[in-house]
Amino acid sequence: MSSNSGSNSGSCSYATCFCGEVAPMRVSWTEKNPGRRFIGCKNFSNNGCNFFHWVDKESPVAEEIQANYSKTRGMYREKEDWRAVVERVKELNAHLSKRMEREREKREEVQKKYEQCKKALNIAKNRVYLLIVLLFLSVLCNLFY
Repeated sequence: MSSNSGSNSGSCSYATCFCGEVAPMRVSWTEKNPGRRFIGCKNFSNNGCNFFHWVDKESPVAEEIQANYSKTRGMYREKEDWRAVVERVKELNAHLSKRMEREREKREEVQKKYEQCKKALNIAKNRVYLLIVLLFLSVLCNLFY
């Protein structure tokens, strides 16, 4: 392994991996090693070589970093969960709005039919009253003639 120093601190900022490629320093953000620096083959996920080297030794604050990272990931997941809840509420609200509109239309239709029936009933009542009056007049006329 050939390593080249890219800083004055003596820590390696890049190296040449077994593939002959430059392996730059990166930072791990896995749950087990959050914030820890490493140098690895840039083609590792594409069948590259297995070159890998931790730049940092595991520090005494690694547990604290890991706990903070886990807490942050948990908060991010909660945020994503809340986003899903908000989206579901929006979907339900849209569904209920449509349903309320349909119910309002039905109510207006029933109200219209009710008004028509009410008019028809009044007309029928007036006709019955008119028939009663005509019948009464007819009886009166038969009495006097």
